Amino acid sequence: MTSKDNDPVTFYKHLEKKWNKSIHSYTNSQSFSIAFGEELENHLDRVIIHRKFINSWLKRFDLANKDEIAALALRKIDCEEKLDHLEDTIYMITQKQKSNHINLKKVRESLEEIVCEFEHTERNFRCYKMKILEKELEDLKQFFHKQTNFDMEERNND
Repeated sequence: MTSKDNDPVTFYKHLEKKWNKSIHSYTNSQSFSIAFGEELENHLDRVIIHRKFINSWLKRFDLANKDEIAALALRKIDCEEKLDHLEDTIYMITQKQKSNHINLKKVRESLEEIVCEFEHTERNFRCYKMKILEKELEDLKQFFHKQTNFDMEERNND
């Protein structure tokens, strides 16, 4: 062995080149191409026969074949997409509902403040009306009292 052959990498590369040459010389012929083509045709014929055989047995046992499984897979993907869309829609609706709930709470608080203010104003108005009525009543009392005194004086003068 020479020093060149001592290197395993070089040795295996050289061996690979030799084998590739012999493989190419054998496969690079018309007879190989014809034989390979015939064998490929035979293989395809056997594949078709096996498919028919398998499909007949699948039908006999009422099992799904490859095409039916593929159709089911497509349906499943469609359903998953619809579910994802529904989840997104539900999430958006939930977020909108939370926002609406916050706004409704603010409106409710504002209304409570307005009602409180209205009740306070109403009480003040009633008190004011009562004071006015009391004053008018007092004025009327004084008027009648004066009138009565005046009448009494006139009677006494007569």
